[in-house]
Amino acid sequence: KDKDGRILTSEKDQEKRWTEHFIEILNRPPPENEPTIEDPVTELDNSTDPPETDEIITSINTLQSVLKGKTKVKAYSMEVNDLESTFWKKLRQVQKASFGEMTFEVPEIEKSSTPIDIPKYREEKGESKTETFKLYKEGKSIEEIAKQRGLVNSTIEGHLSDYIGKGKLSINDFVSEDQITKIKNAAEKVGYDKFSPIKQILGDAITYGQIRMVLTYLKSLSLTKTSDEASA
Repeated sequence: KDKDGRILTSEKDQEKRWTEHFIEILNRPPPENEPTIEDPVTELDNSTDPPETDEIITSINTLQSVLKGKTKVKAYSMEVNDLESTFWKKLRQVQKASFGEMTFEVPEIEKSSTPIDIPKYREEKGESKTETFKLYKEGKSIEEIAKQRGLVNSTIEGHLSDYIGKGKLSINDFVSEDQITKIKNAAEKVGYDKFSPIKQILGDAITYGQIRMVLTYLKSLSLTKTSDEASA
């Protein structure tokens, strides 16, 4: 179906609609709040030596701590618990092993009930935007920052738009006066919070990131005007 709900019967029209659909999906603006992606629980050990007994125990206990209380990995958590039980059973057998009258000296290792403390790092709110701003002030382009930080251009544009709203960056460094006027006119027609409809009006000549920057800029002007009128 097309955007108005009409059924498309020709293959050409269907292909065109699918193309429009995926362009909209791939170019939609980034979320207002970035997801917090935690650092890995532990650093990976690239050693090729056989693991020590305490290393095996620590690895199993770490997995148990990570999986504890997680409902979507319940089956996997049960497998880890079974692995731990099997490990301790085999370890006890090794500790009691003998050959005729010959016995072996195997260190006694007791199962600890102390939970593994797994440190977690959460990026402070705004820290990612601050890093983007710092790199931009160092002279890097949006594309360079995105590549260095492993992010997409639209996310970097979103970060910088915040600093445009705060008056720390000039809107004219990113868009022309003509583009500002076009985005403003489109926003007045469909609403200042309607990114996709604005983009549809303007076409491919203007990006979602530029739209976000201009709308943030216009909002800051409106807030400044309201503040000035209130203090007058």
